[in-house]
Amino acid sequence: MRKNGFTLVEVLVVVMIVGIITAFALPQYQKTVEVSAAKDAQTTLHTIASAVRMASMDRRTVANSTVNGATASSSCPATGALAVSGLLACGYLTPVSTGSRYTFYTCSGSGTGCCTATSIACAQRTGSTEYPYKYYIDANGVCTGSTGSPDCVN
Repeated sequence: MRKNGFTLVEVLVVVMIVGIITAFALPQYQKTVEVSAAKDAQTTLHTIASAVRMASMDRRTVANSTVNGATASSSCPATGALAVSGLLACGYLTPVSTGSRYTFYTCSGSGTGCCTATSIACAQRTGSTEYPYKYYIDANGVCTGSTGSPDCVN
């Protein structure tokens, strides 16, 4: 007499098959999530770079500063280099959602974060050694990524 249900061997075979499929699918899923976060970071970086270029057109200089967590200063400074708080207060930049995967910087030369001599804004992936992505935007609005980074959207 056969009882209804599955034998232990049948259940183990199914569990092994699911485990093998997961072993192949999970890394691809993680890569897809990471590429999506990189594209979001590029969009945010373009917004920050546009604010820096608008301030430059008004003959304002922009200081090296970190964008993440910045809040507007109480008023728009009349003189001096604008930090991110000044870009926000003067209306060049609206508060942007930066998430926690990337740190964003405004640049006026190298020295802060991922800034280079030619970049006006940059983004750097934080908290991951597997995906050490960096993106840079120059004064012409051209985005370039570090080696191995997903291609920039220009």
